[in-house]
Formats: sequence, C-alpha cells, structure tokens
Amino acid sequence: MQRSKKADFIRRLKFYIFGLLIGVLLVNVITKGKACQMPSTVKLEELYSQWMRYDETARCQMNCRGISEKEVRGILEKGSVNYSESNVHEKPFGRYAVDVEAKGKELRFIIEDRDTLSMVMKVLIVEGKDTCICK
Repeated sequence: MQRSKKADFIRRLKFYIFGLLIGVLLVNVITKGKACQMPSTVKLEELYSQWMRYDETARCQMNCRGISEKEVRGILEKGSVNYSESNVHEKPFGRYAVDVEAKGKELRFIIEDRDTLSMVMKVLIVEGKDTCICK
C-alpha cells in the first residue's frame, strides 16, 4: 500500500513540530536566568570581578576626593564604560574609561585590564575644575 502525499506531509510535520518543541525547551533551560547584556555591562562586570590594584596617582586622586578603596567597588557597580574615551587596543594593556556619578560629581575612572587584575590608573572629574594636584 502506498501512503498518500497528504498523510506523508502530516507525519513529517509532526516530527518537525516535535523536534522544534524539544529545541525550544533546551534553549530555554540552558539560557534560564540569563538576560541580554550590553558590551559595556559585560566589560564592567569583568573589571569588577578581577583583583583591584591602585596606581599611586589614583590613590592620591582618591584621597583628594574622599574615596576609599572599599568604596570603589560600590561606585563601579553604578558606572558605565565610555568607549569613546577608552583605548581598548593600547599595548600592553587596554584602558577603559568608566564614568560614574559619585560624591556629588561626575567621575571617570581610568582602568587597565591586566588579564586577572584591574589596575585603577586615574580618578578624574569629568566636568568642572579639578583641584587635586597629583602626578
């Protein structure tokens, strides 16, 4: 007996829908709890999760602005990477400008991404006069 084309099509359609549902369920299980993130957010999380070290200039600027090392992580959580002010392809380490509002001012942290270390190089005021004199 020969099957009709309509019955064959329906059988194939059932297999297709069954496979599609399994695929959708697998993707849902694998990506559960993960949301789409902007590149700025991903990079900031990477910089935040690494060991944090401070250049002498950054320490001086932080002291001048009343920012402690403990406060830096909390401040960086609220920031965003400003790629137009960053030099991500600088050798040997890329530099990222992280803009954030803290202590009543718009600050920019210049951070070098050194594999497993985030080196804070500078803490600058974005707008206005900078009264800190650090080398």
